[in-house]
Amino acid sequence: MKGNIHIGKIAMFLITGILLSSIMGATNYWTSATSAQFPVGSGSWNARVPCSSPWIVRVTDITDNKTGSASQTSSSFSPGSPNKRWLTPGATPPGWVSPGPPCTMTNSHGTVAVFVEIDGVKREGIVNEDCTGSYDAINGGTSNGGSYCDSTFNIYDPAFVPNYSISCTSSSDPTCYGRIHSEIDHAWKAAHYCGSSTTCDDMALGSQTTTSTLIDVQGFVYWDPDHLTVQWHSFSGWEIHPLTAWRQHQSNQT
Repeated sequence: MKGNIHIGKIAMFLITGILLSSIMGATNYWTSATSAQFPVGSGSWNARVPCSSPWIVRVTDITDNKTGSASQTSSSFSPGSPNKRWLTPGATPPGWVSPGPPCTMTNSHGTVAVFVEIDGVKREGIVNEDCTGSYDAINGGTSNGGSYCDSTFNIYDPAFVPNYSISCTSSSDPTCYGRIHSEIDHAWKAAHYCGSSTTCDDMALGSQTTTSTLIDVQGFVYWDPDHLTVQWHSFSGWEIHPLTAWRQHQSNQT
C-alpha cells in the first residue's frame, strides 16, 4: 500500500513539473526582457562609421507609438546619441573631442543600439538649411573651410503613413508615430564624411530618388527636445541625426 502511495506521489510530482515547464516555456518566463531584440545588420555602409552591428528597426520602434516627451520616456532608444554633430574618429578637424558618438548605450532596457538601420521607408522633400562656416565645439570649433548646410527631410514608414501630405495633423494622430526627422549633417559634409560621392550624398539622394522611392537608411538616433510641439517635426524629438548612409531599398536586409 505504501509503495502505491509513493508511486502516486512521484507521478503527481512529474505531472506538476511538466505543467510548470509548459507554462514557463510558453511565456518565456526565464527569458530576460530587459533589452529589445531586433535583427542586426551586417555593418555600416559608411566607412567613417565604426559600428559593426546596427539594429534594423522601424520608425515606430524608436517613437514607441507615442509623441511628445512620453515618446522619449518609454522608448528603448532613450536618451539617444549625446551630440547630433559629433564626428566619428578619422580625418577629424583640429580640437575634435574623442571618442565620437557611441554605437551602443546602456539604459533601463539593457544594452541598446544608438546606430541603427531603417529599411523600406520613403522621404519627403529635401531642404538645405542651418548653413555654417565653422565646426561646433565638440568637433574643434575651427573653420570648416567653406559654408556647409544640413540637408533635412522627414522619412516615414508607408505601412503607418499611407499618405504623407495629410499625416500627423495633431499630436494625437497615430500617423505621427511612423515619421521621423532626419538630417545629413553639415559637419559631416565639411569633414567629407558625407556629401559628393559618399554613402550620404545629399545631391544624389535628391536626383536619384523621389518622394515615392523606397529607401534604406543608417544613422544615429538622437533626441532633440526643442521641437516637441511642431507638426513638421512630428510632435516628437526623435531624429536620425546624423544620417550616415542611404541606398535604394533592398528586399534582403543586410
